[in-house]
Amino acid sequence: MQRCPHRNIENELSIFQRRKWLNFDHEELTIMEALDKLNDLIDESDPDVDMPNIIHAFQTAERIRMDHPDEDWFHLVGLVHDLGKVCTCEN
Repeated sequence: MQRCPHRNIENELSIFQRRKWLNFDHEELTIMEALDKLNDLIDESDPDVDMPNIIHAFQTAERIRMDHPDEDWFHLVGLVHDLGKVCTCEN
């Protein structure tokens, strides 16, 4: 049986990324600071790249609020759904 040589590389990369990101020691931001930082990022996979990311976040939260007024947790999810992207920004 032959082993896939990529398996070790993928495992090493996974270990490296976990050590790099799961310490949560890169930067400490409030939600608003993180939303502002999103505006420095252009995500070409988003269909609305002409709009600032903070506007997209608030529009998403507001639309969810209109459709689901009693689900306040869902409004928050709409607001913060892209915040993980700030990990791609330089400090």
